[in-house]
Amino acid sequence: MSKDIAFSHSTAKGCWVSEEIAQASMAYIQVTRKEPGFLRVYAYAAGKKPVTVHVTQQRITAFLTGYLPVGVTLRMESDTDVMSAVLCQDSTGASGGDTYTKTEADSRFQLKGDYATNSSVDTKLADYVTTATANSTYAKKSDISNIYKFKGTKNTYAELPTSGQVTGDVWNITTADATHNIKVGDNVAWNGTAWDNLSGTVDLSGYTTKDTTDAINADVKKLMDKAFPFTVKVSLDKTLAKKGTSQAVNVTITPKIGDDNTDVDNILINGADHHGAIPYVYSTTATTTTTYNVRVDKEERTAQGSATITFVNPSYDGVVAANFTATEANIKALTETLRSGKGGTRTFNLNNQKACIAYPKAFGAATGIKDANGFDYLASYTRSELNVNGELYYVYLLTNATTITDMKQIIS
Repeated sequence: MSKDIAFSHSTAKGCWVSEEIAQASMAYIQVTRKEPGFLRVYAYAAGKKPVTVHVTQQRITAFLTGYLPVGVTLRMESDTDVMSAVLCQDSTGASGGDTYTKTEADSRFQLKGDYATNSSVDTKLADYVTTATANSTYAKKSDISNIYKFKGTKNTYAELPTSGQVTGDVWNITTADATHNIKVGDNVAWNGTAWDNLSGTVDLSGYTTKDTTDAINADVKKLMDKAFPFTVKVSLDKTLAKKGTSQAVNVTITPKIGDDNTDVDNILINGADHHGAIPYVYSTTATTTTTYNVRVDKEERTAQGSATITFVNPSYDGVVAANFTATEANIKALTETLRSGKGGTRTFNLNNQKACIAYPKAFGAATGIKDANGFDYLASYTRSELNVNGELYYVYLLTNATTITDMKQIIS
């Protein structure tokens, strides 16, 4: 950073603002920075060489001290941010009570030029350690003369020096030597009388190998999976819906380890991440038959489950007149029921009337229509096909009108 500096005036501190010194005086510049770094301050005066102060690694304050004549300007270079810079002039005994004139300054002071004052030197030295502090805090060269010094590599133990070695010399050996208990890559150090193996000897015979540990862990995992299987149950708040409608669906995901519910690390629903907390419930909307495939992960275990909402056209049944004709309008006027297939029980009360049953052909043809006693009425019905709700339906109409109460018809 390099810039011209203007200083603001402070009566309390005897400081003032000027890009040039208005009156000659003895002065100092106080510079405060956030971090240590290199600092250079110049004082320029007409016809004179710049006065320069170099300061390095000064965190708090740096000073430029000397006689500054009228017309001096300042420039500062710093490799760290400057927080403040203040120009202070010594007004003691000066003409007019504000500053020394040049004549007064010349008679009272020795011009400093590039030299620092005693007070500034004392301030500088305060940042350095004393001899006493250094002796009590830091190690001397003699204290560390025996520290380990890496000298290089030898192929064999026999190649180690036999003369000239000093305490702390360290060599690496690349060839094993059973006689001297040297393994490949061991380092040895001269202890003053002999070569000492720095690696020592470690007996690992009592420890299992990685292969053995891996095998044990695999067996434990198998036992855990068998005794406490990791599973997931997927359930929907509705599984059947009428074609042509839009349905809000809640998918509830229940992971378990054994019989206990558990949290999981990750949930995928039809391949998409789902995040949440127990109980895990995913709300969505369905308009067509949809299967929700769920995968859950916990640590290194995975479980999968699924649930489906099925959209179907309704089934119809009811009591009709003896002369009933099967049309789409007449069928849709019967009792409407959502069923996932043709099966189920219908109950009729007939008075010289017929029973009519209609459902989507996709459910398949009936193989039996039995009463509560197991008597099969299938042959008593006439089956036809009719387009209802945009798809083919099977229509079963009792061939002959009859009178009967609480006639149960169980379709298979």
